[in-house]
Amino acid sequence: MSTWSEFTEASRLWQSLSPFVQDAYNAMASDTGLTGRDMFQRSYLTGYKKLIATVDEIA
Repeated sequence: MSTWSEFTEASRLWQSLSPFVQDAYNAMASDTGLTGRDMFQRSYLTGYKKLIATVDEIA
């Protein structure tokens, strides 16, 4: 289970992402019932923190 500090960090990280990366998450989330932000936070909280950092470095 995630802690509030992890949710806070995920929210802060989402806001720090470039518009390009946010748009990519929004595109991935289309037709899933999630928003791009939801998908990002879910990924972050389930352990894909390293992947998310790598994706942001590419942009």
